[in-house]
Amino acid sequence: VLFQIMKGTQTTEPCFAHLRNIASTSGESLADRSMFISEENLNKMENILDTWSTNLKSNVMMELRKWKLAFVEQHRLQLKKEREKHAAHMAAVNAEMDALKDLLNTYKISNQRKDEVIVNLSRALDRQREKLELMRSFTQWRLQQCAAREEGARLAEQHYHLQLKRKVWAGWHSLIQNRWQERVQRACCARAEDVCMQLSTDYEAKMAQVSGELRKAQAEIHRLHTERERYEDSMKKAFMRGVCALNIEALGMFNTGEAGRLVHGKIIESPIIMESPIQLGPSHNVTQDASTRIVTAGKQKASKTVTARLTGRTEHTRMARPPATLHVMGVAPPMSSVVVERHHPVTQVSRNIPRDAEVHETIPKHQTR
Repeated sequence: VLFQIMKGTQTTEPCFAHLRNIASTSGESLADRSMFISEENLNKMENILDTWSTNLKSNVMMELRKWKLAFVEQHRLQLKKEREKHAAHMAAVNAEMDALKDLLNTYKISNQRKDEVIVNLSRALDRQREKLELMRSFTQWRLQQCAAREEGARLAEQHYHLQLKRKVWAGWHSLIQNRWQERVQRACCARAEDVCMQLSTDYEAKMAQVSGELRKAQAEIHRLHTERERYEDSMKKAFMRGVCALNIEALGMFNTGEAGRLVHGKIIESPIIMESPIQLGPSHNVTQDASTRIVTAGKQKASKTVTARLTGRTEHTRMARPPATLHVMGVAPPMSSVVVERHHPVTQVSRNIPRDAEVHETIPKHQTR
């Protein structure tokens, strides 16, 4: 949580302003009591800040190297696939060229045979053409005679059928003229009603389907809004609890001079264990070592020393975003919980308090969207 707070400038500026206010207030109270902050504690604070900045730099460089290796491996695999595809394509093209060459040779042989057949047929056609010319001249004379006779018979039959059609048309027209319009209107109305009924049935079915989809979409939108509000509340609570924990630790560090005057002059050191999250991907497993910082947190309040221990845990099964996306973007999953343990040492004032009393405070998981 401390690492996430120190990453953003918008978050660290209010935190350090609050720390300065606390330091000024505690400085005034210490000035009233004729106390001052020792140079040793300032050196410890400087060492801690240097260590944090060094770890931040090393983590960023390590992530950049991982990105570079992942990109190089991805491009190498893609180039290998493209080469394999090209080789397969060239093999297929070569096989197709061989088949086409064989087919071309076959076509050449077939064309030669066809040329020989065509020559023989052309000779036979020339002989037949001469015979046909002679037969045509004889047949043409006979056809002219037959055509003259057939033309006379055809004209007579055509005149007879034409007169018969005129009589039938006159009778049919007299019977149908008065009723054809009504029949056409009834047929058109029936057809229009059938089409309208079919269209209304189709559109009602479509409207019912679209209404069901609309209700499902509205329910999904409502669920997403509710989940978003819940996530925002969890993020706000987690941020405020992390800020409070940081303020308590800083206040305890600045008040170690006054806490040194307790009974036996001993201050129990409380380690702050920050477990860095582990990225899980479909083909890569990256494990980061947990970094441990030991900070003396002592605060004199009612003759009592309060020791706090912060432990960050990660939960991989409750991550909302898939691990493959986190691996590509290079963002580690956030810590899901922070456990704060307070140890009350046995003193003259707090004899009835158990030594190993612990107060646990859990901060919900901060999910990135």
